[in-house]
Amino acid sequence: MRKVHALFGILSNVALVLLAGCGSESGAPESQAAIGRGESDSTSSDSSPSQRQEAQRIGIAADAPDGLFTRPANLDASKFDLPRTTGWTEINTLPSVTTAYSFALGVNDTDSSARLGFMFADVTYRASLIAQGVLWDGGNSYSGANAIAIYNLQGTGASATWTPYQGRVTPQTYGYSELVYDSGSSFYTTNYNAFGGLISVIKDGGKGVWALTPAYTGSRAHSVAFNNHVLYALAAQSGVGLTLSTTPISSFGNLNNLWTNLATVETTASNATLPKLINAGGTLVGAYIVGGNAKVRATASPSTVTTASAFTDIGGCTGATKVDVAYANSLLYVGCVSSTGVLTVKSANISNPSSVSWSTVTTGVSGAVSDIDLSGLGTSISLAVRQGTSVRVFTSVTDTTPSYDEVIAGQFDLLNSSQGLVLSVCDLAGTTKQVRTFVH
Repeated sequence: MRKVHALFGILSNVALVLLAGCGSESGAPESQAAIGRGESDSTSSDSSPSQRQEAQRIGIAADAPDGLFTRPANLDASKFDLPRTTGWTEINTLPSVTTAYSFALGVNDTDSSARLGFMFADVTYRASLIAQGVLWDGGNSYSGANAIAIYNLQGTGASATWTPYQGRVTPQTYGYSELVYDSGSSFYTTNYNAFGGLISVIKDGGKGVWALTPAYTGSRAHSVAFNNHVLYALAAQSGVGLTLSTTPISSFGNLNNLWTNLATVETTASNATLPKLINAGGTLVGAYIVGGNAKVRATASPSTVTTASAFTDIGGCTGATKVDVAYANSLLYVGCVSSTGVLTVKSANISNPSSVSWSTVTTGVSGAVSDIDLSGLGTSISLAVRQGTSVRVFTSVTDTTPSYDEVIAGQFDLLNSSQGLVLSVCDLAGTTKQVRTFVH
């Protein structure tokens, strides 16, 4: 439900942040409206007269904390810049859509480049992508009024642009999608609404695989990852439990249920929420919330798992309501948020899941946190948090101050890529359903 201005990944001198704003009508999942950007670190005492006049014109106090002017969603970004962040250039935006269902960032495993998946409903934009040959219409159960599009980021700096390159029309919707890659192929998680809801995955914007009725629909009920080119899912299944499951790639496009449940790791799926599955340097790692605690499991050989104990419990956090995991620098990082907003981050070498020793990671986060996202690539591990009305990103998880700090509504996703660090934000209550991108 994963989500910035320094040197990252393969590029040593370029950093990128994506600020994707999504919005939806009441009751629809995952929506957007990015409401601010900035290009100066000035304090209120250094604000120029023109900035003060503009702030007063739109009804914002010029002596706001840190001299930060929050741009209303309906204010033309080209007319006013917030001095909270320096050196940002806005590149192309996707068209506004009628309904935005979900978005997800992913890294192409062949070159670590950034990708964006977007599920929406909009007659005009859908027709435009069909005319461009981007969207496939397979008819029958593969057809519908909604659309899923996958984009790659082309160019650099101000000339960078999101370009759609694959997708499909679909009847599916989902508010907690993920985008993962294996051998250059994209896999986008969705939910098929028929039969009470079926967990689904779309391959390369085309045919998918579905089965496994989710135990609940109000939050993320499944997460997928590849290990040794095999697709695995940590899925909260109705009447079954939280399972580690797998399906062959040949099952995509086959309407039969070819999923295999390897092990039931929690017997009461409705009590196991927010599952997250990742490949951590060849070890499959799963995390979730159960009984008011965060639990983390790992296996170096998922194909041999037949019992919960084989998907080894390697620790977690007590009293947690949120959990996220990421891998970088040969270490697994776990971030947890307690019911009172206390953030805990720790790391461990998990080369031997049966013997794991955790170390506390000191962050620069001060104050209550309501949501987190960790992202790792190579030796870089980054942290994004929501604190009140602000989203703050720490380029390195151990940085004492955030490199990105903006008042902005919505859920967010953080991504390390070879093109830099990418942040996306979706405002569930927003009215502007548009993906916006900023480059540092």
